[in-house]
Amino acid sequence: KIYDMLIFRLLLLFLFPILSNAFKPIKTLGNLTNSKSKLTFVILPGFSNSAFDYYNPFEKGFERSLAFALSKYEVTSYVVPIKRIEWLKVIFGIFEIDFWLSKCKPFGLSYGWYLEKVKQTVELAFEENGGEKVVLC
Repeated sequence: KIYDMLIFRLLLLFLFPILSNAFKPIKTLGNLTNSKSKLTFVILPGFSNSAFDYYNPFEKGFERSLAFALSKYEVTSYVVPIKRIEWLKVIFGIFEIDFWLSKCKPFGLSYGWYLEKVKQTVELAFEENGGEKVVLC
């Protein structure tokens, strides 16, 4: 039953690249708004989302994105550069004993890759904005 549920989720979330823009390259890692402000946000894509969803949602253009909306309030924004297909890496967690004991660690096989990308993006945002505070959202 668990195996069937896992297969269903994989099909649902990852095997429809036409709908999900899974293989589109992530074009940016830096400041999306090219502005300097006192408030800096780093947007963390949610499970199965891509960075693309936050700066060109549904291919409707940057003007309809969260990053653009934040720029209207003079908020400098960065998006962690995640491709949708990268979420498949979460599956590797099943090879850790901690997964089966319900004791997974944040930097384990399942999400370590994600947290490393978050760390790189936060460091970039911090450096480019003169050491000001960075808000994770």
